[in-house]
Parts: sequence; structure tokens; C-alpha cells
Amino acid sequence: MVDTSATMQEHLRALHDLENSRDFAALEEIATRFNIFDVLGVKRKESAHTRFLGFLLNPKKRHGLGDRFLKRFLQIASENSPEAAHAKPSDINDFDFSQADVRVEGRNEDAQIDILIRDAKNGINVIVENKIDSKQHSNQLSKYYNREVRHYPKRRIVGVYLTKDAVESGHEHYVPFAHKQIRDLTMELLGDPDLPLASEFQCALKQYSDAIRRHLMVDEESEELCMKLYMRHKHAIDEIIKCNPSLDALAYRKLKELVEAEPTLELDSIEKNKCVRFMPKSIDRDYFKCGSERESRRVVLFEFTIAKSVNLFIEMGPGRSEEVRKHIHDFASAYGEPFQFERKLGPKWRCLFKERIIDRLDDDLDPNQLIHTIKCRWDQFLRDDLPRIEQAFLGHQWPTS
Repeated sequence: MVDTSATMQEHLRALHDLENSRDFAALEEIATRFNIFDVLGVKRKESAHTRFLGFLLNPKKRHGLGDRFLKRFLQIASENSPEAAHAKPSDINDFDFSQADVRVEGRNEDAQIDILIRDAKNGINVIVENKIDSKQHSNQLSKYYNREVRHYPKRRIVGVYLTKDAVESGHEHYVPFAHKQIRDLTMELLGDPDLPLASEFQCALKQYSDAIRRHLMVDEESEELCMKLYMRHKHAIDEIIKCNPSLDALAYRKLKELVEAEPTLELDSIEKNKCVRFMPKSIDRDYFKCGSERESRRVVLFEFTIAKSVNLFIEMGPGRSEEVRKHIHDFASAYGEPFQFERKLGPKWRCLFKERIIDRLDDDLDPNQLIHTIKCRWDQFLRDDLPRIEQAFLGHQWPTS
């Protein structure tokens, strides 16, 4: 027979040893380091990374790099694939790209192209296709290349296919390029003592470099620490993975906790990790207890739904009395805000009120931020929306039976 008490003590000791490990502290410092790309929720957003890269490649921007970033970018591209780049690194070093025209998606007539560089002085056009989580589609690389060849037949046209692992694009005129090479280039420039950069720009470049390291490439430092930690604390880490709650579960637990902690509300039915229902005691009447879907028989309920997002509804469900349902529908429709207007009363469900709590439950959402946002929106609901809803219900003359 398994001694559950001894097993639990073993789990707790393993978790305690992991928490106090120096390697765990070092990994936590790396993972929680401040980064503006994380704060803005764009750590893996192609458009955000593309715009910053386009800024660095543009010699006319006020970053203090001149054409140095663009020149080194093209030198690296030529090292990756001299045939597709149509130049040797030594040749590119002699070029002057100070007048190059750099266009970023959404800011030019070629909006489909992520970054488009046209340089009349050196007779070269560069197409940069930046891929993070998406893949090329609709033969787009050929379309971009053929368009530039058609418009500029006398220029060299170079394609750069930027991905996490420098994968081949399948197009002979596109150079494979890795996000790690972009980071290496930023670190090269940051480490150059002869390149005077403003402190604000240095900070921005470090943030961009760190965002690439953490999200767009294999982080060797973190990988090594993770391997050491797992080898030394496998039992504890396996237990954490087994018990790790999803964002759905965290949201459900917090919402249920908030409803239960509010003495003016009564918790109704729940569906684990999916739904939390409740009713304000001030407006709870026997008149509403003609529903056919809930054990409480309440035809009107406040309901948190948890799916790809988190929403708060006041729902009127199916019931045994269509007269009651019509009365509630007419009341909400005539009252107006904060209730939603719907001309037709359906036979089953009718949404009286909707409030978005969390826009998206996805990997970009930090669990602590999720809990904080739910608490803030809940406090706002109790302070602003609920009093208006209660006032509307209490001010209406409801039948006594």
C-alpha cells in the first residue's frame, strides 16, 4: 500500500530544493527580465519585429548607425548564399547605401512585402520576408521577386528569407537568414567602442536583441540551465508540469473565489474551468424561478464564460413560463443601457448584458497579469455596472407570483 503522506512529503522536499537552487534563481532572472516587447504583447508579433528591423535597416533614420546595419546585413546575406546575393562581402563593404529607400509593410504601395529596400546608386533592390510563426503562402516569394524584376530590369534583385532556423525558402533568389544572425549583428554593433550611440537607442537595441534571444531563437544559456535543472530536479519538475494549471483553470478559480467572497452575491451553478454563475441577492425573486435549465430554476442568471476569452453575461434562458420571459425581455428592451437591445425574443437564450473581461486567453498572457486584470475588471463591475443593473431591476414593478 502506498504511503500517501510520505509521497507528499517527498514531493514537498523536491519542490523546496528546486526553489532554493541557484540555477533556478538564475533561470528565473533570465525569464523575468524586463522587456518592452513582452510588456506590449508583441514579443512574437511579426509586424512589430519587422518594423523595428526596418528602422535599423533604414540609413535615413535617426539611430546613429547610418548605413552600417544595412551594409552588414547584406554582407551576412552574401556569406549565407553568394549566388543569391549577387555579391561578395568585400564588394558590399565599398558600397554607399546612405540614400537607400527602405519601405516597411503598411507604409508603401507594396504593402504585402515586409521590408523593401531600393538603392538606385548601387543598382540593387532587396526584398526581406520576415517569418515568425507563419509560413509563405500563395507563391508570394515569386510574386515579390518577379514584380521587382519587371519594374527594375537593370537592377540586381536580392531576396532575404528571415526565419528562426534560416530554413531554405525553396526559391533560388532568396537567401536563408536566421533571426539569431540579426541578434548577433545587434550585439556586434553594441560592442563596438568606435560607434557612438545615444543611450536611449542603446537601450532600445538591447531590448530588441533580448526579445529575439528569448522568443525567436534557441537560447543556449537558458537551454543549458534548463538541462542542468531537469537533471538535478527531475522529480520536482515533473510534479510541477503535472500540476501546472491552464489559463482557463486560473481564470475559473479566481472568478469563483471573487463571487464567493462577495456577501451580496449568491453562487449558482458552475462548470469547472468553463463557467461561473451567480445572482445578486438584492434582485433575486421567486418570479424569476421558472427556468428549465438550472437546478435553482432561475431563468435569469449572471454568468462568467471562459473559452478563448472571458466574458460576463446576464443571460435569460429557456423557461416554463413564456409570459415571464416576455416580461423580462420587454423590461430590458425598454430600459436601454446597460442592457442590450434585441427585437426578437428567441425560444431559448437571450443575452441581456455583456461585458468583456479578458480579450484573449493565449500564451502571450502572463498568469499574474491575468489574475490582476480579472480583479480590476471585477472591482469595476461591482463599482459601476452592478449598481446600475440593480437600480434598473429594483425600480421595475415585478409581479409577486
